[in-house]
Amino acid sequence: MVESVPEIAWTATPEGVVDYYNDRWYEVTGERRGATGDESWAPVLHPDDLPGVAEKFGRAIATGEPYEAEFRIRDAAGQYRWYVARARPFRNDAGTIERWFVVTSDVHDQKRDALALEVAFRLGAELTRELDPRRVVQSVTDASTEAIGAQFGSFFYATPEDEPGPDGQARFGLFVLS
Repeated sequence: MVESVPEIAWTATPEGVVDYYNDRWYEVTGERRGATGDESWAPVLHPDDLPGVAEKFGRAIATGEPYEAEFRIRDAAGQYRWYVARARPFRNDAGTIERWFVVTSDVHDQKRDALALEVAFRLGAELTRELDPRRVVQSVTDASTEAIGAQFGSFFYATPEDEPGPDGQARFGLFVLS
């Protein structure tokens, strides 16, 4: 039944060692089927997210408390997408943890949309206060660069026709760089 869910599902031992992934894990990551343990998930997590995820899951294992974390997973095409993992311990009648059950859902589109909305609100507030056109263009360039996740952005412009260059042609200049 767990093979039919669209999310990544996995289990771990009471000590937190991954011992099962459903097929969705292998479809998303492109990793070798049957690979389990720490060496199976650490290589596909974004390097910036790995320490926090390991620390948070380790704390859940130590305390027996539910676990939730957002992190990026590298897919089979080499692109990182945001996921959220939620883990709950399964306890026997004596209260001892026998296994951890985890569902990991793709939240990349929601995170991207939330960031775009946040940037739009921030930009709107800034534009209502700003009168300098250069600063307005800088703000729009900065916001656009952030919203699409680019490393940098730029805005070029042509000067008005009444300000031609020495050769009589329209002049171009870099207006802003973000």
